[in-house]
Amino acid sequence: MKQFLLNLMLLLALLPVYAFYHIDGVVTDLNCHSLTLVDDYAFVGGSWELQIVDISDPFDPLLLNVVSELYHGDAVIRDSLAYMAEYTQINVVNINDPLQPTLVAQIDSLGSIYNVAVSEPYLYVFCENQTLQIIDISDLSNPQVAGTFQMLFTPSTVTISGGLMFVSGNVSSGNARVQIIDVSDPANLQVRYTFNSSTPAGAITVSGNIAYLAMRYSGLLIWDISNPSQPAHLAVFNPGRAIFDVSIEGTTACLANELNGILLVDVSNPVSPVVIGSCDTPDFANRVVLRGNRVFVGSGIGLHIVDVSDPLPSPGFLGSYCNPGQDYASIALANNKLYAVEGFEWMKILDVSEPAQPVLLGGYEVLGAYRVQVVGNKAYIMNQLGSFDIVDVSDPAAPLLLGSYAELDTPVDAAIVGNIAYVLDQMEGLKILNISNASSPVLTGTYSDLVNPYDIAIRGNYAYIVDRVASFPKLVVVNKSNPASPVYAGFCYLPHDPNSIAIYGSYAYIVSEEGGLGIYQITNSTSVTLLNSFLPRPTSNLIHCFVSGTRLYVSDLNWNELYIYDLGNPAQPVLLNNYKANFAIQDMKLENNLLYTANGYAGIHILDLNQMVGIDEPLPEPQLFKISNYPNPFNPQTTIAFTLPENGNVELNVFNLRGQLVRHLLDENRTKGNHSVIWNGKDDSNRDLASGVYLYRISSGSGKLSGKMMLLK
Repeated sequence: MKQFLLNLMLLLALLPVYAFYHIDGVVTDLNCHSLTLVDDYAFVGGSWELQIVDISDPFDPLLLNVVSELYHGDAVIRDSLAYMAEYTQINVVNINDPLQPTLVAQIDSLGSIYNVAVSEPYLYVFCENQTLQIIDISDLSNPQVAGTFQMLFTPSTVTISGGLMFVSGNVSSGNARVQIIDVSDPANLQVRYTFNSSTPAGAITVSGNIAYLAMRYSGLLIWDISNPSQPAHLAVFNPGRAIFDVSIEGTTACLANELNGILLVDVSNPVSPVVIGSCDTPDFANRVVLRGNRVFVGSGIGLHIVDVSDPLPSPGFLGSYCNPGQDYASIALANNKLYAVEGFEWMKILDVSEPAQPVLLGGYEVLGAYRVQVVGNKAYIMNQLGSFDIVDVSDPAAPLLLGSYAELDTPVDAAIVGNIAYVLDQMEGLKILNISNASSPVLTGTYSDLVNPYDIAIRGNYAYIVDRVASFPKLVVVNKSNPASPVYAGFCYLPHDPNSIAIYGSYAYIVSEEGGLGIYQITNSTSVTLLNSFLPRPTSNLIHCFVSGTRLYVSDLNWNELYIYDLGNPAQPVLLNNYKANFAIQDMKLENNLLYTANGYAGIHILDLNQMVGIDEPLPEPQLFKISNYPNPFNPQTTIAFTLPENGNVELNVFNLRGQLVRHLLDENRTKGNHSVIWNGKDDSNRDLASGVYLYRISSGSGKLSGKMMLLK
């Protein structure tokens, strides 16, 4: 049975023939529940606030800092008016100037408001008691109730077109209902059609006499609604993953396809939709608006703007392997074989001797699989159910478990050096295993003084561990020359949410979301000092990095890009190429100048780096963002010096080792360039502080940096 399933998955591995598109602009720190475009602005509703993005330049969209009570609540926008639902009241706000909204009217409802729709001259207010209130707003100064209607469920999505209202909502766990309601007579609404679904319903879009229903896990339903009492079901289009939203322009539909990003679909023949393009966007794509040659994609982390006018060139694109709906997060390479962890359930083994046509050789079922490494004919699997598994893969068609070390909690990463495995456990720290006998791995030593270890690199007798401590993440250096008794050797504070570390000679490269690419110098193996850090793009989220030869490879989750740096001068990496991909690279490996990438639900892609020459487009010139203090140790005062890459507000604070704020030094606007602040060793009450180690932390629009200093008396 398993062999049959593997053969079936091989048949599904054909690469679809359609266009790939790229991301033009990104705005982060948004939680998009609704998305409306008006002229040069995108109005993003989420978490009971309306946020406004200036999209006049799609390559540089700007989140406007609008602080107004008038923008609190979910909003429905029609032309220059925003209808803001706030508890039992609708605030009607004029948004001709989004930076200076004005209140036009306040309209009371019959109860707590759950949803709002507008089709002039009527406002439709859905209350939590399942009452629909229809209000005539032709005169906003004197709104009049035109009718009420008792719903059988509370709709989550509402679309009004041609005198018909299309509503959908969940009626029980996992079940949904869709209704078509005739609203031509507001005093006498009539249900024309009811459709029950066993899966949740998403958005509904109507174009002419065709309705498109995003039914989440059962696909896109396409109906002919010429007779709304008996819609003709034309097609069910299910591309895999959940469809949350659909936007129509002409004969093109754009789908928000959950973790697959967006799909462009030709619906000129609605009976037979055809996928014509895609772009993988980070996080869950849950809202889309197709406007001309661009798609605006909303998710839980931000707004992405995708150019769909010009497909991506594909220099070096050789082949791919993808199973619809399957998630690939970790890969390893050995002997022309690629090993991929898929969906926390499988390790797939592919023959990549012909990169244009990867062939599935076999699979190993392992519930909880998180990451994989391969050395020779052995695969080492980090199993988040609490084990470190060693699998014989000499026969790819029949992998065989050799042995496991099961005394773990949540292993997240490992480094294999000879017969030693350095395993990071998210809850228990560093575990050093002797794996010379694969059938019986033996615990040799432990180092537990870690809070949230995430990534590890080995250099000589030292392990360099990224520890994602909530307030002050740091790089911890552990001397493991005696594996039975590893000891602390030093540390360095890191920017927020460090993701990956790579070491080249006496330099460490650490990538993160807010801190970008950090270049650190390692002195005497134990002292790690930040030399420089920068974000390739202002909204980059760098998620993975590695070094091969004299090249540093970095992937950007927000922009679907790969950056390749030359390390001729390790202290100052030089950008050689930024490759625009259609997918978010979560893991990558290099062999014979072929780059193999794991791309989540976009599958595995293989790129020939020999064909990637030059920079696709200029990136913003990296600017220094750094901080240090001198003298250190100090008494009675020290100078904290910092460099800003841009103008903006800066906050600088001092904490004790417990993370308690002891001195607020700075919170003001500063210009781009070099600055300094003197700290006299006193707290905010001007009391002398005791000798000891203190932490300083700077926050600005460029990110966050931390450091330590010692006060000696």
